[in-house]
Amino acid sequence: MLRREGRGWKIEDRRSRLFFVELAFAILHLRFSILRFSAILHPPCSILDFSSMLHPPSSIVVFFLALTALSACRQQMANQPYHQPLEASDFFSDRMASRPPPAGTIPHRADQDSGSPDDDQAIAKSVNDFPVPLTMPLLTRGQERYNIYCSPCHDRTGSGEGMVVQRGFTKARSFHSSELRAAPVGHFFAVMTNGFGAMPSYAHAITPADRWAVAAYIRALQLSRHAPVADLASEDRDKLREIQ
Repeated sequence: MLRREGRGWKIEDRRSRLFFVELAFAILHLRFSILRFSAILHPPCSILDFSSMLHPPSSIVVFFLALTALSACRQQMANQPYHQPLEASDFFSDRMASRPPPAGTIPHRADQDSGSPDDDQAIAKSVNDFPVPLTMPLLTRGQERYNIYCSPCHDRTGSGEGMVVQRGFTKARSFHSSELRAAPVGHFFAVMTNGFGAMPSYAHAITPADRWAVAAYIRALQLSRHAPVADLASEDRDKLREIQ
């Protein structure tokens, strides 16, 4: 954006200044390219002639104009006044730069977790029963959350061969290992809450209710590979025999 200032013009917008700088360098580069091509077609008869071609007065002017425009490029917000945290201020009546939150303000998602992560881990890690009824809507919700947050590492089957693992990230544990199949269901809730090894905490992204839903879906994945044939319905056993 150009603004009239005195007898000249001033470029106010930073992007506009950068555009004019790039344009100046492009013109300068084109100028030297034409000179090099001309030197190939018409070689100079002496070193002095070649030097004069490399340093024409117009090119020098363009070069210095580009440097001038470049020196003017800076963010206008870089030098604005500001206050340090808890610093005194004459702007407010209480002379406090740090403003108190408005009445009734609560932290984002503060109602999701009760207690500290250590308390959650101590309570939930040994739990072997779900605190909520196991229903199809719960498993559907758990599958949705699992596919979003867990499958990048554990893949959608729970084998630990997710896409980020295939790209070099630390291999995730397989939910089908004997150790995790024997782990209490609260273990998965605690790991999602506090993290484990290379896995960070997902407490900020997955609510406690959704963590139980994901744990239920993990149990469903484990059961899909290790379900006893005797527990299947008769029609499912017949389908299994046909596949075999």
